[in-house]
Amino acid sequence: MFDFGTVSNQSYTVWANANLAATNWVAFTNLLGDGYLQEITVPLANSPQWFFNLTSP
Repeated sequence: MFDFGTVSNQSYTVWANANLAATNWVAFTNLLGDGYLQEITVPLANSPQWFFNLTSP
């Protein structure tokens, strides 16, 4: 689980990959900021060794 602050009406993409050095990251979720903290929760059974990256255009 992790959280991050958002800017209202700003788009965000959370990327996931099991290999930190890989270049083929997969979009885990997209969301639109609302000016508050957003929490991303991933069950450990589904991704025990995943890394996450957050981008905003």
